[in-house]
Formats: sequence, structure tokens, C-alpha cells
Amino acid sequence: MVNYAKEAIEKELASPHPVTYSDIIYIERERTDVKVDSIVCGMALTQNARQRFIVYLTYSDTGNHRQLRRSSQFIPEGKDAISVAMRKSTWDKVCKK
Repeated sequence: MVNYAKEAIEKELASPHPVTYSDIIYIERERTDVKVDSIVCGMALTQNARQRFIVYLTYSDTGNHRQLRRSSQFIPEGKDAISVAMRKSTWDKVCKK
């Protein structure tokens, strides 16, 4: 699931430079016989940028049909009020243990 999250981030960043990752956190919210619902949080580093991210993933396999749904969200790193509020309201609630 972490690899699927990395693919989503690389597609979103569309950076010509390689992306490296740090502080990866994998949180499995639900697992059944046919579905895995999880979250991957971390830091994506490129030559020009440093981005916190959250990727929400749902993978289902019913035997006849496989489906991967993912959505990603970047969290600003700035010190301004909006960035700080997003970290507290989103990052801290979803990714902090």
C-alpha cells in the first residue's frame, strides 16, 4: 500500500527530479477478506521542495474485480496561520499516534 501511495505522490508532484521519502507512517484502518482501508503519511523530498502528504487508500478484491481508490492531500510546511491550522486540524489528527 505504501508503494501505491508513493505512486500517487509522484504523479501529483510531477517533478523531473527523483522523489525521496522520509517519516513514512502506515495506518491500517480496516481489513476484511475483500477490502483494505488505510492511510499513508510522510514527507516527500525533491530537489526543490519538501512536502508533507497524506494518501487515503482503499483496495478491494472481490475475486472477479479489483479496485484501488486513492486520494492525496498535501499539508503546507509554512509558518503562516493557514499552514499551522492545517497541520493541527489534519496532520495531527490523522497521522499522529
